[in-house]
Amino acid sequence: MEKEVCFRVRFKPRSSWADKVFLGNMLMEVLGVVSKSTSAFEFEVESVD
Repeated sequence: MEKEVCFRVRFKPRSSWADKVFLGNMLMEVLGVVSKSTSAFEFEVESVD
């Protein structure tokens, strides 16, 4: 069975253009780059309201 680790990340935007969509896409992009370059993990991102 694969081990799963969960984190909750809170963004506190300082600019109006840094909305939920932008921040979610940025998080996915960063995690995707690290995941592909290291092959150390897979990830899922879930929006929490």
